[in-house]
Amino acid sequence: MHTKNYHSQAGLYATLLAYGTFAFATLIVVLRLLLPENKNLVSATGYFTLMAASANTVLLLWLCYYCVVRSGYRSYYAHKIFLLLCNIPVAGLYTHIAF
Repeated sequence: MHTKNYHSQAGLYATLLAYGTFAFATLIVVLRLLLPENKNLVSATGYFTLMAASANTVLLLWLCYYCVVRSGYRSYYAHKIFLLLCNIPVAGLYTHIAF
């Protein structure tokens, strides 16, 4: 999908961040299951979880701001907010598996 189809860069970033963190977290969990004794992977999982949570929080606040300011596109931004919030239960499950 081209950038011109998005209402703002925040929508594009939200989609890329949600799919990217999901894919990378899945890769980390698969590696963790294949290499259960690797201590470096455990610390990398912790750092990734902190970085992904902070990036998702900043983007969530950005989307909430746009949802209020651009009321004509409220359903679009609500969809992007929902996409980001869907990563929370998955991140919790993956963190439980990894640790």
